[in-house]
Amino acid sequence: MALRYLPLAQVTSITFASPLVVALIAGPLLGERVGWRRTVAVLVGFSGVLVVSRPGVSGMHPAALLAVVTALVNGVYIVVTRMLAAHDPPETTMFYTGLVGSVLTAPVLPFLWETPGEPSTWIGIASVGFFGALGHWLLILAHRGPQPRRWPPSPMPTCSGRCCWVS
Repeated sequence: MALRYLPLAQVTSITFASPLVVALIAGPLLGERVGWRRTVAVLVGFSGVLVVSRPGVSGMHPAALLAVVTALVNGVYIVVTRMLAAHDPPETTMFYTGLVGSVLTAPVLPFLWETPGEPSTWIGIASVGFFGALGHWLLILAHRGPQPRRWPPSPMPTCSGRCCWVS
């Protein structure tokens, strides 16, 4: 929704803050130690997000909050996926992620859904679903490795997919 009202570069820069969120919440949620150097790096990264998004005296468009919420939710999603990857098989995590996403989005579906008429649109929707599921599967497998505060997954593939879908 933020892309309807804000330039793509601004939305992208705000959502790129999700690895910073991961670095900040990995300590309290995963019990990992986040040193002062990493904290300074997170603050520098966040200042870069502020420079690009330019929240000046004139204020920011309210749609920027949607991009901020996206970054926060994505950061929490990454940490929770990391927590689940240590205990549950990937199939279980995939199932419950899909279930929770479906339950949370189903109430607004009747108000926002417009049935596509073109077969190419259906192919696009199916492709986004397939590659999104594949990306989620690979993310789950990746979280069995390094700690997220040391190597948070880049949001670039997710953003690239959104950018292609929007254009």
